[in-house]
Amino acid sequence: MVPRSRGVPQKGRAGSSPVPGEKWTRATLEWAKGLKKLVQPKERILKVATLNVGTMTGKRHEIVRMMEEKNIEVLCVLETRWAGSKALEVSKGYKLFYNGTVNTRNGVGIILCPQLKDKVVSVNRKTDRTMSVTIDI
Repeated sequence: MVPRSRGVPQKGRAGSSPVPGEKWTRATLEWAKGLKKLVQPKERILKVATLNVGTMTGKRHEIVRMMEEKNIEVLCVLETRWAGSKALEVSKGYKLFYNGTVNTRNGVGIILCPQLKDKVVSVNRKTDRTMSVTIDI
């Protein structure tokens, strides 16, 4: 088969790979890149961070202020030292899901920004050191 001289895919072959023995030209590659940009949905970048707080007692408002300044949407906090497995509104619409033991050692939590707190699908609290939150973006 003879390679096309213009480098534009034939009718009915949009997005297909070249015929065996046929080479992509620069024009074809540029056309394919443009098509790829049109088809792909816009990516959403989620800003996630971790913080060892030592204890959450008295630090809620300070942590939320830091999240706002740094534009952090999900913050995983370590050593909360709170007992129980609960979820509570921290401040300014931010929500904390936490898990800890009775002896108030260790403990973990996940703080979500107001835009994500209503999109929580499930919370999996495994131990006082591990937990996960599933979010539907």
